[in-house]
Amino acid sequence: MTAPEYNAAIDRIIKNSLAAPGALVPCCRKGCSHCCSEPAYTDRRVIDHIISGLTPEQIEEVKAKLPAWLEKTAEARKLYKPKAHDYRELNAPCPLLKDGLCSAYDRRPLDCRIWFAIGNPDDCAMPARKHQKFAEYTDEALQMLCSPWIKSTMDEEGEVVMDHIGVLLAERLLGMDIPSAARRHLKYEETRVQHES
Repeated sequence: MTAPEYNAAIDRIIKNSLAAPGALVPCCRKGCSHCCSEPAYTDRRVIDHIISGLTPEQIEEVKAKLPAWLEKTAEARKLYKPKAHDYRELNAPCPLLKDGLCSAYDRRPLDCRIWFAIGNPDDCAMPARKHQKFAEYTDEALQMLCSPWIKSTMDEEGEVVMDHIGVLLAERLLGMDIPSAARRHLKYEETRVQHES
């Protein structure tokens, strides 16, 4: 499965969910980038897909933002997954964000695609963020969203390496090895055993 195929499948599932009777309507809108200042995670294969879609100028812009992002998130990266509202206080927006818009919107990861606020849009700003309501997904839905990509990545690369978007961007674009408590290496055998147990 290619990244475009996977992203299209995610978007279809989300579109169908939002069209279901009684579905909650997201309050998200173009230009609202509050959630882009919260931690988001993906894998190396998705990061490579994102980078391949950036122009040389965009790549240079992201590279220029990464050192400040790394400095601001140094303490947060010692935690497996920091709380979103605590992370927001760091003022460390995603390095892909420019003028309130995502430079890689069409190629954005699963974490970004499925994240929808469903409450008052004003509650996305701090400090009201602590009371905002978001779309929730069942474990079955998340499994359905994640499994095809994880399997195809393992088939092609043998393992899935996951981390924060900024960490993986720094790894690829700056050639840095960044310490991160969020780093996960998922191998096929480990995943198979987990599913069978």
